[in-house]
Amino acid sequence: MQLSFPASNLASIGHASVLGRVRIELDPQQRSDFKSASSQELLRAASNGCVLSSFPLTKNQDVDSIEQAAIGWLNSSAEVVVLEGEEEIVAAVAERLPRARVFYRVAQGLSLDNAATVLSTSLLNNAVGGFEVPIESQDGDEDKFVQACQTLRDALKRDDDVNHGYGHGHSTELFVVPTTEDFLSLPSSVAGRLDKIGVRILLDGRLNIKGLPSSNASTSSSSEIENENTVRDVGLNLVGCLRTDRPDGLFATVVCDECGVALGLVYSSVESIRESIQTGRGVYYSRSRKGLWRKGETSGAIQELVSISYDCDGDALRYVVRQLGSPPSFCHTGNRSCWGPSKGLRALQEVLQSRLASAPEGSYTRRLYNDEGLLRNKLLEEAQELSEAKETDHVAAEAADVIYFTLVAAVKGGASLEEIEGHLDRRTLKIKRRPGNAKPERIAAAAAELEAMRAAKRRKLEK
Repeated sequence: MQLSFPASNLASIGHASVLGRVRIELDPQQRSDFKSASSQELLRAASNGCVLSSFPLTKNQDVDSIEQAAIGWLNSSAEVVVLEGEEEIVAAVAERLPRARVFYRVAQGLSLDNAATVLSTSLLNNAVGGFEVPIESQDGDEDKFVQACQTLRDALKRDDDVNHGYGHGHSTELFVVPTTEDFLSLPSSVAGRLDKIGVRILLDGRLNIKGLPSSNASTSSSSEIENENTVRDVGLNLVGCLRTDRPDGLFATVVCDECGVALGLVYSSVESIRESIQTGRGVYYSRSRKGLWRKGETSGAIQELVSISYDCDGDALRYVVRQLGSPPSFCHTGNRSCWGPSKGLRALQEVLQSRLASAPEGSYTRRLYNDEGLLRNKLLEEAQELSEAKETDHVAAEAADVIYFTLVAAVKGGASLEEIEGHLDRRTLKIKRRPGNAKPERIAAAAAELEAMRAAKRRKLEK
């Protein structure tokens, strides 16, 4: 399942992003606008990735400019771009891009047999990572619709496909796009049946299909209320992709922070999943109270929902949350995690954040926060020592020093580990990178400062 919205609907894009990648439809004038502030805001709204559609490639189009626009969006952290048009031209462009990050949209209006033929004989079979195929809903018959999708999946299979039994592992993604209104009569279970055969369904949020977000949710409060009420039923489609062998029908749920650290193990029900999606908060099912557990309702330690996903077998959920509160603890013991206090970088960040507010005057940490020159010099000094270290344990020790002072600088500047990791993740999406050469002016400035520090140490020793 994947939701699709026009680029103008930032509110719905942000709301739907908790379910993963969101497909965003760009206006023609937006295709080459990847550097603007509004485009960056659009990418931030799709916080868990986006698929941008579409980039038409025909003989009548300026192919070079459209290719550069697609590359620009990919370099700006879009996960996937959708190309459409003449296969020969699309293939030439797609082969110059990472396969996993290019989808092809099959022309609308093809019969099922013709669409299957296109998939089995396409020039793009080894050039793109996914196909979008418009398909009628087979008169609202769930079995017929699933069988039609199976036909398309079979046509797309190749020797490098690996089927693990639950629809995961296929080398090429396949999205079907319902094109007729009688799809409205299909139950939410269709998403789960498609998931098991390796097919995803692309739902158009503008159609308000089965209570999905409406593109009318923009500025008026009534529209926003309508959107909150309708987005709730997306949970039914998500649950359709899950399975459980528990007699109570609950789903085991691992709750993690944005860095992937587990905070606790809980259980989710259909209703708790729906309410989490609706409210954007961590909501679970309490087996002891036999009802919904809205995390933080009494303690104040609420959770902002970042994403919901399920594992490769579809029998366990993962909630990624932003833990809030004072202290920001998940566990009833007051610890952030049910496995005890934080360790490593997370523990260091927590200490530094607390010291920013409470470190006594004269302490070393307070000096680092107050004296910009001292912090800068320590960063230079420790980076130099790391660059000169050779033995493994010495390298680790010097790297720890660099990380310590780096985190001091980050906390002082209001940046968190989650934000740092976010920048690193976005950089991995770049397909064209800078050479990465050292900057001569920076080298000269650092060398001068290091020499001044050495001279000061020598004078101190001579005394």
